[in-house]
Amino acid sequence: MNVKLRKRHRYMWFVIGIGLPLLCLEAIEGIAIRPTAEIPRLSCPADITDCGITERHDISDHAIQISVQAKDSLSEISISYTQPIVSAFTLAYLTASEEVDESARLIGNLNEMGSYRFEVPSKALQGMSHIIIYDKLNASTLYHQPLNAARQ
Repeated sequence: MNVKLRKRHRYMWFVIGIGLPLLCLEAIEGIAIRPTAEIPRLSCPADITDCGITERHDISDHAIQISVQAKDSLSEISISYTQPIVSAFTLAYLTASEEVDESARLIGNLNEMGSYRFEVPSKALQGMSHIIIYDKLNASTLYHQPLNAARQ
């Protein structure tokens, strides 16, 4: 490789090194927040009114049991889930209100039916009033329970 080719090579890599990340950032900014929001979730033939699929996937009260046991520096939150989990992105949050907002603290995810135990610093429970089971994919609250009702 001669001097002229080396300079051209260096210049091309310089342009690629700056241009490619900028193009990637531009592409990321163009992605919609929920790209599947406009796609209908129920696809039924025109004459059929009920396909057997329900839109809501709320958790019934008897399908979940939540308990909080306070210890010295760590508190243990136990969640027992006896209903099949519909979404793969089901998360448990501690919040100060009945909705997931900026102040919500993620305590863990729920993958399948069963029992889950999450250890949370006792300081994190201060100011929090609800435990929320949230479907991140569909941006909907599946279940919420006041924190004082869960304490044992």
